[in-house]
Formats: sequence, structure tokens, C-alpha cells
Amino acid sequence: MTQRPTITPDVLAAIISAAPERLQKKLDREPRAADAWTWTDTNGLWSVSAGEETVRIPVGVINDVAQVQCSCLLSPRCFHVLAVLNVAEIAVGDENPSDAADTGTVEQTGEGDGRQPAAEVEQPSSQATRGPDDSNEQPQTDVHLLTEAQHRAARLMFEACAGILATGLRAAGAQLQSRLLRAIHECRSEGLHRVAAGGLRLMNNLRLLRDGNDQFNSSVAEADFCEVLETCVRLNANHDSLPAVSEPSLAARGQRGQTLSGQTVSTSSRLPSKGSDPFDHGLLVSVDWIGIARRTFQPFNSLKLHALFCEPILTRSGYSGVVTWLMSDDGWMGTISDVQPGDAKRIPQAWQSGVSLAGLSMSHRDLSQKCLLISKATRSVDGRIGGGESARAVAIDGQGWDAPPIAARFQTPLPDQIQKIFSRQSTIEFLSPAGTDLVFLTVIVAGYAGQQLIVHDAYSGTMLRLSIAIDDDALAFRSSLQMLSRAPGLALRCIGRVEFKSAGCIQLLAVAPATLAVPDQTGLENSDAGHGPNLVVPDSTPVISIGLAEVTRSHLSQAETQPVSVAVLTGDTAAASSGSHHDDAVERWLRAIIIGGRHAIPQGLVTSAVRDAARLKASLRPAAASMLHALTQSTIATRTELTGIRFSEQPETLAIKWLAASIGTRAAARYLQLNDWLVRFESLSPEKT
Repeated sequence: MTQRPTITPDVLAAIISAAPERLQKKLDREPRAADAWTWTDTNGLWSVSAGEETVRIPVGVINDVAQVQCSCLLSPRCFHVLAVLNVAEIAVGDENPSDAADTGTVEQTGEGDGRQPAAEVEQPSSQATRGPDDSNEQPQTDVHLLTEAQHRAARLMFEACAGILATGLRAAGAQLQSRLLRAIHECRSEGLHRVAAGGLRLMNNLRLLRDGNDQFNSSVAEADFCEVLETCVRLNANHDSLPAVSEPSLAARGQRGQTLSGQTVSTSSRLPSKGSDPFDHGLLVSVDWIGIARRTFQPFNSLKLHALFCEPILTRSGYSGVVTWLMSDDGWMGTISDVQPGDAKRIPQAWQSGVSLAGLSMSHRDLSQKCLLISKATRSVDGRIGGGESARAVAIDGQGWDAPPIAARFQTPLPDQIQKIFSRQSTIEFLSPAGTDLVFLTVIVAGYAGQQLIVHDAYSGTMLRLSIAIDDDALAFRSSLQMLSRAPGLALRCIGRVEFKSAGCIQLLAVAPATLAVPDQTGLENSDAGHGPNLVVPDSTPVISIGLAEVTRSHLSQAETQPVSVAVLTGDTAAASSGSHHDDAVERWLRAIIIGGRHAIPQGLVTSAVRDAARLKASLRPAAASMLHALTQSTIATRTELTGIRFSEQPETLAIKWLAASIGTRAAARYLQLNDWLVRFESLSPEKT
């Protein structure tokens, strides 16, 4: 069946704004009314039967009001048109299918969060031969001189988001949605790609909540609100200096306005002085706050890629597939993916199906065990591999995880890896290298506790918990962890993904046999002592991708008849179940305001917020207490006109207070999470955190 049409933000905003108020209120009461109508695809035209009337819309993207027709006399200012277009997905921008074909990927987001995918473009650069390890050089500052139109667009987005925040996502009706859609269109038109993509994610969050969709996640909505508001403020606030940009080659990207690239800019003489209007024109801002519309690819003559593992992907928004991870000799990590609409049953099919890359065709299952030699292709900083007709690739038998760049990662102490991962948490998404949240570790299996595999770091003896990445019966995560728990003393090399909010917990993604090069510090028996179990794998498949390839009894030289249960400390059990033992009242109130607006803290609940602030202050967190007090005061603040009528304070004031509290809470949480991780290692004292 043909996919339903998508609609550009400006067209949907125009339709909503032009509709009479009574129809807007009706739409607020029945936002998904058109889902119950009959949709028929006939010869490239959708016909939607709404009782006696019929709405006709084209297949593809609706970018003009004239493309929509209704048989009723009020068309296009009728409820039929309004309801049909309101259920259409919002177009994320121009897409170039050839880009995905060149890279062997399907351009879909990983978590169904509505993030705007960047198109891909190959751009020659003198930096083509540089690897990720060369980034220690002093970065040059790329700055962008904002135009007057860009300032207006950023301010329009800030005001639209502030209005929604003050009202709350649950009560944000057609008028507020129209303002947000218009702001998205203006920002996109003026080249403010990052804030436009963030506004689109906010719109998706709003729709999910108002539609009662269980995919709505308040933590995701909070992160999206914070990013959009912060970006708007950064684009318009006073700055005495610019933050350093981690990738100096973000120069000529075709952005609107003037970009100064490859220069060390003295910003103090060009930026406005303190006390000037924060929305003054002519501000220079770092290009990372602008965002990019097209991903830049750096060419290379030849590249050797060692396969790491293959990871299953399953999103709440209905996408599934696999991603194969590879690493080059210079430490750069790349991905080749096959992610399309589907459920968990599609994942094994994607794993077995072929992927085409630079003239090479093989399955992800085989690719995850090979070494690739690629010539005359391109790569991006965030892990995409590009190519054209001239690109060629050949698969050969490699060294597996014994390859020098991979072995070096396993030799890096786990505390050092954790610190590096946390330092990259705030990296701008399109500048972030692939695999920044992956850890490489050698462990000794102890047993299981709850639904997690308990292991000890072979070098420090620190207890760790290996968890299930995707808990679905169609995947082999649970059965594989249960089988591994039957072999206490088993030495493994593992690759996993750090769970930031749960110290000591890592999502297990792949395992391989381990040969310990140092004396075992865990006190458990291991294979190097000449006894204990071993992981037995064929030479052709030395790596087991957990979730795709099941660990069976044949993989273990010795095993108990049942999983071995081990006792863990009470604090570790609580942290595993709750995700974090830090109870942050500020975050709870922030999320309550997102959903309910300023009415989330009515007069009757002020005392509850005040008590939370007092508790934070008593817990030696005066900054968090001050932020919560200011946030509460802003939600109930009012102003009185000369007529004696009392109004709520301007929504922009609440937005600034909310943003400050959100940024402060995230910074505190990041510090506490890192501290929780590092104090687990006996070789690192708490004072060093």
C-alpha cells in the first residue's frame, strides 16, 4: 500500500490559521478524526471519504494549499481538509535517495524521535587523510554571521516554544501548533537547520501526547524542549567568546549568511557589549548552533575496515533492522545499516539479507566477520561510508578483534573509557563520531542477578552488570545471557553500550573469547589457570553478535546445568531497577510543566514544590533548590493591568527559568552519574571524580 502523503510545515500552518475558530476548537477535540474515514489510493491520488464529502490529496509531499480539494462548498476552509491534513506526517525536508544508495544505508532515525535526517554530500577536502586521533590539534573556530531574517526566525521559534511551554503540550491547541509550524518553516527557509529539526521533534512530541500514543516519552520531550530553547538563546544572546568547534572542516556548507572558516576569529571586537539587546542583529555565533543540512563526506584513496559486530535495531516508532559496525586502522568507526519499517520479526531477515557497498554484495551476517578493503570512497565524521561508481570494495579474512586498532581499545582501562564517553555526551549530534558510547572490556563471568549477567572486570575486579539491549522474544538476548550465566569463571571480551543513568550497567552487544594477559583480579576461576570454561567459536565466526546469533551450550566447553545465581549489594540491585538512585525533584517538576504548562504548579501545589526545594537544600544542593524556587515563582507570577485585571506573566520569562533549571539539572546529573561510575573502580578514588 502506498504511504500516506506528508505535508510541509508552512502549508499545514496556513490551513490551520485560515480555518474559523469553531473549526479549530473542533479539531482540538478530535485531532485524529480523519483516521476513522475511508482512505483510498487511486492512480496516484488519495481520496478520503468523510460521509457525504470527499477530500482529494496527491501522493507524496503536499507543498501547496491548491493541491488539496474537497467536495464541500467551504473548501479549503472546511473541517474535512483540516482533519485530513492534521493526521498527515510533517515532511522533514528534501531527501536525496541516491545518497542512501551510495552509502548502503536506509536513512531512518534510531529511536523514532522525529529527528531530521541530514542529507549527504561529498566534498573534497585537504583534511581527507586525517583520522579521529588527529582531533587533538588546536581546533579553528568556524563562526557564522547571522542575518536579520535569521534573527527573526530564531526569535519566532523561541516565542512559539515559550507559548507551548506555558500552556503545556496536553493543552496546546491548533493556534499554538500553527505558530510552531510557521516557526519551523521560517527557520528551515533561513538555514537554521538545527533549531528547525528540534521544532519538528517538538511537534511530534505534541502530537503523540495529544493523541494518547504510548510512544510519548517525557524525558525525550524535555531534552527536545531544552535543545530548541537553548539553541534559540545561543543564536540571539550576548557572547564574549565563542565555544570551540570540534570539527574545523564545517566550512562552506552553503549556509545562508556569512561564514568565516579556517580562521582564528577575535570575537571580542565583533560581538555586542553587555547590556545590548540580546536579539540585536549582526551577532557572530559558532556554526554548531546553526546546524547543517547536508552531511559532509571526506574522500580517501583506500581504507581498511575491520568488522566489530552487528547490532539489532528496534524502535518504538515501528522501524527495525540491523547495523554493522566497523573500525579503520586510524580508529574511525563506521556503520552500514538496513533499517526500514517493520517489527522485530524483520531483524533476522535483515541480518541474512544482502547489503550493497561499492560493488560488493554480501549479507550483514557475513560482513560482521570480515575485513573490508575499500578504495576511492568517502566517509563522514559520524560514521557514514559513501561512494560512487568509482568506489570498489573487497572482503577478506581479517584478524577479528585481534586487529591492532581494536586490540588497542580493549587495552584501554575501563575508567578511562568511561571518562571519555561522558566528556562526549554534550557533543553536537552531527559532529559526534560514531560509537562514542561504546566500551571495550574484558570480563570474568560470575553468574546472574535478576535479568542481568554479573561479571567482573578482569583488570580491576570491579563488578559490572551486563543487561539486555532489546527485550523481545524474537531476539536471542535473554537466552544468550542465561547461557553465559551457566559458566562462572568464563573469560570474555565484550563490546557494549554504557547506560549513563545506571552506574556499572552496560548493554551487552557482542562477545568473543578472551585470553587474559594479566593475573586475574576477580578471585574467580578462569581459563588461563588451566581449568574453567572457555568460549568455543569457529575460526570463521570469531565474534558472536548478541541478539542475532544465539549463544548455545555448544559454545561453552563447560557449563552448569542451570544458570548460577550470585548475590549483589542492595545498592546495586536498587540502581539496576530504578536506573539511578538520585531523586531529583527539579526534573520531576520540569517534566510536569512540559505536559501541563504553568498550571502544573497551581497555588495549591506551591507548598509541595517549596518542600522539595527545602529538601534539596538540606541535601547540600543549594543550586538545585534555588532553581526550583525560581521556577515555581515564575509559574505562579502574575501582573495587573491598570483596569485591575490580573494576567499571567509573559511566557518568555517562564521559558528562560525553565531552560536554566533544565541545563543545571542535566549538568548536575551528568556529574553525579560519572561520579557513580568512577567510584566503582578500586584504582580510582572518589576524590578524583
